Amino acid sequence: MVSFVIALTITLLEGFGYLTGTDGMYGSAGAPWRCLCLSGREMDVLQLVAEGLTNGAIAERLVLSPRTVETHVTNLVAKAKVTGRSGLTRLVNSGTAAD
Repeated sequence: MVSFVIALTITLLEGFGYLTGTDGMYGSAGAPWRCLCLSGREMDVLQLVAEGLTNGAIAERLVLSPRTVETHVTNLVAKAKVTGRSGLTRLVNSGTAAD
């Protein structure tokens, strides 16, 4: 599980352009380090969205209200600058934020 979270975090950071610089290497010159700032709960929700779960199913699995899950999904979409759940799923599965 830990390796999945690390791999997902790196994929997300790369997808958002936070890790790649002019030569594509982590921390390259010209690539200021920025924080994606996803909370642990947002990471949990993102993983389950990428697995295709509905807000209700995510809420049940994480013991949250469906409204809280909806808020997390809305925040993730805004942070990722993608269009909806499908954009989040593509981001996780392909490592790119392009919609």
